[in-house]
Amino acid sequence: MSLRDWQVLQQMHVNFSYPLKNALDFQKVKQFAMKDFLTSLGNRASYEEAIVRVISQSERHDYPFGLLVLDMDNFKQVNDTHGHQEGDKVLVACAKTIQNCLRDSDFAFRFGGDEFCCLLPESDSHTNGLIAERIRHAIEATPLLKAHNISCSIGTASYQKNDNQLSMFSRADDALYHAKQTGKNCIKAA
Repeated sequence: MSLRDWQVLQQMHVNFSYPLKNALDFQKVKQFAMKDFLTSLGNRASYEEAIVRVISQSERHDYPFGLLVLDMDNFKQVNDTHGHQEGDKVLVACAKTIQNCLRDSDFAFRFGGDEFCCLLPESDSHTNGLIAERIRHAIEATPLLKAHNISCSIGTASYQKNDNQLSMFSRADDALYHAKQTGKNCIKAA
Protein backbone atom coordinates (compact mmCIF):
# COMPACT_ATOMS: atom_id res chain seq x y z
CA MET A 1 0.00 0.00 0.00
CA SER A 2 1.40 3.37 -0.95
CA LEU A 3 1.70 6.28 1.46
CA ARG A 4 -1.09 8.11 -0.41
CA ASP A 5 -3.39 5.05 -0.18
CA TRP A 6 -2.65 4.81 3.52
CA GLN A 7 -3.54 8.50 4.02
CA VAL A 8 -6.79 8.08 2.09
CA LEU A 9 -7.66 5.03 4.17
CA GLN A 10 -6.94 6.91 7.41
CA GLN A 11 -9.10 9.82 6.29
CA MET A 12 -11.95 7.45 5.36
CA HIS A 13 -11.65 5.86 8.79
CA VAL A 14 -12.00 9.27 10.46
CA ASN A 15 -14.87 10.28 8.15
CA PHE A 16 -16.89 7.14 8.82
CA SER A 17 -15.96 5.94 12.30
CA TYR A 18 -17.13 9.00 14.28
CA PRO A 19 -20.54 9.32 12.60
CA LEU A 20 -21.04 5.57 12.94
CA LYS A 21 -20.10 5.67 16.62
CA ASN A 22 -22.45 8.61 17.16
CA ALA A 23 -25.28 6.78 15.40
CA LEU A 24 -24.71 3.67 17.52
CA ASP A 25 -24.56 5.75 20.70
CA PHE A 26 -27.78 7.53 19.71
CA GLN A 27 -29.51 4.19 19.11
CA LYS A 28 -28.34 2.93 22.51
CA VAL A 29 -29.62 6.07 24.27
CA LYS A 30 -32.94 5.82 22.43
CA GLN A 31 -33.27 2.19 23.50
CA PHE A 32 -32.60 3.11 27.14
CA ALA A 33 -35.16 5.89 26.87
CA MET A 34 -37.81 3.39 25.73
CA LYS A 35 -37.10 0.62 28.27
CA ASP A 36 -37.93 0.38 31.93
CA PHE A 37 -34.56 0.10 33.64
CA LEU A 38 -35.68 -2.35 36.33
CA THR A 39 -37.80 -4.82 34.35
CA SER A 40 -36.45 -4.38 30.79
CA LEU A 41 -40.03 -4.10 29.54
CA GLY A 42 -41.06 -1.17 27.42
CA ASN A 43 -41.81 1.98 29.43
CA ARG A 44 -44.68 4.44 29.12
CA ALA A 45 -43.00 6.31 26.23
CA SER A 46 -42.56 3.01 24.42
CA TYR A 47 -46.23 2.17 25.06
CA GLU A 48 -47.35 5.54 23.63
CA GLU A 49 -45.32 4.93 20.47
CA ALA A 50 -46.48 1.31 20.11
CA ILE A 51 -50.21 1.91 20.56
CA VAL A 52 -50.24 4.55 17.81
CA ARG A 53 -48.53 2.03 15.50
CA VAL A 54 -50.89 -0.82 16.49
CA ILE A 55 -53.98 1.35 15.97
CA SER A 56 -52.70 2.35 12.54
CA GLN A 57 -52.03 -1.26 11.55
CA SER A 58 -55.39 -2.37 12.92
CA GLU A 59 -57.23 0.24 10.87
CA ARG A 60 -55.20 -0.47 7.72
CA HIS A 61 -55.63 -4.26 7.86
CA ASP A 62 -59.00 -4.30 9.65
CA TYR A 63 -57.98 -6.63 12.46
CA PRO A 64 -58.83 -6.37 16.15
CA PHE A 65 -56.42 -5.85 18.99
CA GLY A 66 -56.62 -5.78 22.74
CA LEU A 67 -55.23 -3.85 25.66
CA LEU A 68 -54.69 -5.26 29.13
CA VAL A 69 -54.04 -2.98 32.10
CA LEU A 70 -52.72 -4.88 35.11
CA ASP A 71 -52.16 -3.82 38.68
CA MET A 72 -50.40 -5.95 41.29
CA ASP A 73 -52.59 -6.67 44.32
CA ASN A 74 -50.94 -6.31 47.76
CA PHE A 75 -47.69 -4.92 46.34
CA LYS A 76 -47.51 -1.95 48.73
CA GLN A 77 -47.30 -4.38 51.66
CA VAL A 78 -44.10 -5.88 50.20
CA ASN A 79 -42.34 -2.51 50.11
CA ASP A 80 -43.68 -1.53 53.54
CA THR A 81 -42.77 -4.83 55.21
CA HIS A 82 -39.67 -6.04 53.34
CA GLY A 83 -38.25 -2.89 51.77
CA HIS A 84 -37.76 -1.64 48.24
CA GLN A 85 -35.09 -4.19 47.27
CA GLU A 86 -37.57 -7.00 47.83
CA GLY A 87 -40.21 -4.90 46.06
CA ASP A 88 -37.89 -4.62 43.07
CA LYS A 89 -37.48 -8.42 43.01
CA VAL A 90 -41.26 -8.78 43.01
CA LEU A 91 -41.62 -6.29 40.13
CA VAL A 92 -38.99 -8.15 38.09
CA ALA A 93 -40.74 -11.47 38.78
CA CYS A 94 -44.07 -9.94 37.72
CA ALA A 95 -42.56 -8.58 34.51
CA LYS A 96 -40.97 -11.93 33.61
CA THR A 97 -44.18 -13.78 34.36
CA ILE A 98 -46.23 -11.42 32.20
CA GLN A 99 -43.72 -11.62 29.34
CA ASN A 100 -43.71 -15.43 29.49
CA CYS A 101 -47.50 -15.53 29.16
CA LEU A 102 -47.64 -13.42 26.01
CA ARG A 103 -47.42 -14.48 22.40
CA ASP A 104 -44.37 -13.47 20.36
CA SER A 105 -46.45 -10.79 18.62
CA ASP A 106 -47.61 -9.15 21.89
CA PHE A 107 -46.00 -6.24 23.75
CA ALA A 108 -45.57 -5.72 27.51
CA PHE A 109 -44.87 -2.42 29.25
CA ARG A 110 -44.29 -1.27 32.80
CA PHE A 111 -46.59 1.70 32.92
CA GLY A 112 -45.45 2.89 36.32
CA GLY A 113 -45.12 1.64 39.88
CA ASP A 114 -46.79 -1.77 39.99
CA GLU A 115 -48.96 -1.18 36.92
CA PHE A 116 -48.30 -2.95 33.62
CA CYS A 117 -49.92 -2.85 30.17
CA CYS A 118 -50.01 -5.35 27.34
CA LEU A 119 -50.87 -4.68 23.71
CA LEU A 120 -52.27 -7.75 21.96
CA PRO A 121 -52.30 -7.36 18.15
CA GLU A 122 -54.83 -9.47 16.26
CA SER A 123 -56.62 -10.32 19.49
CA ASP A 124 -60.40 -10.23 19.95
CA SER A 125 -62.21 -9.97 23.30
CA HIS A 126 -62.22 -13.75 23.75
CA THR A 127 -58.44 -14.00 23.18
CA ASN A 128 -57.88 -10.99 25.45
CA GLY A 129 -59.70 -12.85 28.20
CA LEU A 130 -57.71 -16.04 27.67
CA ILE A 131 -54.37 -14.22 27.79
CA ALA A 132 -55.46 -12.18 30.83
CA GLU A 133 -56.48 -15.36 32.65
CA ARG A 134 -53.17 -17.01 31.74
CA ILE A 135 -51.32 -14.03 33.24
CA ARG A 136 -53.52 -13.91 36.34
CA HIS A 137 -53.03 -17.61 37.00
CA ALA A 138 -49.24 -17.47 36.37
CA ILE A 139 -48.82 -14.48 38.73
CA GLU A 140 -50.72 -16.38 41.39
CA ALA A 141 -48.52 -19.47 40.90
CA THR A 142 -45.05 -17.84 40.74
CA PRO A 143 -43.23 -18.89 43.96
CA LEU A 144 -41.81 -15.47 44.95
CA LEU A 145 -45.12 -13.76 44.23
CA LYS A 146 -47.08 -16.45 46.03
CA ALA A 147 -44.81 -16.08 49.08
CA HIS A 148 -45.71 -12.37 49.23
CA ASN A 149 -49.43 -12.96 48.55
CA ILE A 150 -49.18 -11.06 45.25
CA SER A 151 -51.97 -11.47 42.75
CA CYS A 152 -53.14 -9.16 39.97
CA SER A 153 -56.27 -7.41 38.84
CA ILE A 154 -56.69 -6.91 35.10
CA GLY A 155 -58.86 -4.66 32.99
CA THR A 156 -59.25 -5.48 29.29
CA ALA A 157 -60.47 -3.50 26.31
CA SER A 158 -60.85 -4.38 22.65
CA TYR A 159 -60.23 -1.76 19.99
CA GLN A 160 -63.36 -0.14 18.61
CA LYS A 161 -63.51 1.88 15.40
CA ASN A 162 -64.05 5.20 17.20
CA ASP A 163 -61.24 4.58 19.72
CA ASN A 164 -58.01 6.48 20.06
CA GLN A 165 -55.17 5.63 22.43
CA LEU A 166 -56.72 7.66 25.27
CA SER A 167 -60.28 6.32 25.02
CA MET A 168 -59.11 2.73 24.76
CA PHE A 169 -56.80 3.08 27.76
CA SER A 170 -59.55 4.81 29.73
CA ARG A 171 -61.95 1.90 29.13
CA ALA A 172 -59.34 -0.70 30.15
CA ASP A 173 -58.36 1.37 33.20
CA ASP A 174 -62.03 1.70 34.24
CA ALA A 175 -62.36 -2.09 33.93
CA LEU A 176 -59.23 -2.47 36.11
CA TYR A 177 -60.74 -0.13 38.71
CA HIS A 178 -63.91 -2.26 38.68
CA ALA A 179 -61.79 -5.41 39.17
CA LYS A 180 -60.04 -3.82 42.16
CA GLN A 181 -63.40 -2.78 43.66
CA THR A 182 -64.91 -6.25 43.30
CA GLY A 183 -62.31 -8.09 45.34
CA LYS A 184 -59.05 -8.03 43.37
CA ASN A 185 -57.37 -11.03 41.68
CA CYS A 186 -59.88 -10.97 38.83
CA ILE A 187 -60.41 -9.80 35.27
CA LYS A 188 -62.99 -7.32 34.05
CA ALA A 189 -63.66 -6.41 30.43
CA ALA A 190 -64.66 -2.97 29.18
